[in-house]
Amino acid sequence: MQASTVEQIAKVERKYEELQQQLRADAVASEATVAAREAEAVAMAAE
Repeated sequence: MQASTVEQIAKVERKYEELQQQLRADAVASEATVAAREAEAVAMAAE
């Protein structure tokens, strides 16, 4: 019973870490999109 519980906890911890990594990746992608849009707006304003 304890081994099963420990395995379940480890599985949940791995899934949590995967989700955290995905959130970080999504945040970086969002920041890159915002930066690209800002750069585009600056370029358009300079025209």
